[in-house]
Amino acid sequence: MNKRDRVIKLGTLALVLLGITGLSPDFATACSCEAATSPQAAFDQADWVVAGQVTALDNTPDGLTVELVVQEVWKGTAAAEMMFTTAESSAACGYPFEPGATYLVYLYDGADLPTTHLCSPTSRLEEASDTLEFLGAGGPVGAATQPSSEDHPPKQSIGVGGCARFINQR
Repeated sequence: MNKRDRVIKLGTLALVLLGITGLSPDFATACSCEAATSPQAAFDQADWVVAGQVTALDNTPDGLTVELVVQEVWKGTAAAEMMFTTAESSAACGYPFEPGATYLVYLYDGADLPTTHLCSPTSRLEEASDTLEFLGAGGPVGAATQPSSEDHPPKQSIGVGGCARFINQR
């Protein structure tokens, strides 16, 4: 066996070992969103639908805590300032919020605080024109707002859905 063949075999072995290590159950984490659902289904599944500006992000052991100054409410009761959580990374289905940016946020009951995820219709407000058209006019902060299904008849499907986090553990 010549030197070139040994180098090729060692290189191949190294790549195989790296591939196996990368697929190890301790390292396999991914976010996968279900197929798109209708805007009505997304609205019905959410406990709160609000728009507001992110004022702070705080990394915690459980993920990211987001502080939002609420500007408009479509579903649920929201105070002028609201805190909620999301996973810390998009690989874990966390939404990539940025301080100072304004968002349309779909929130769901969480253990301690409401929560949202990457697979929800949450988006920057300037990118939410189709969703805002579906939602119509929102209500004021502090008022209980929960329109009935008749207020939001189903329209075309937009890219929303549930989110699943897959973690393989030994």
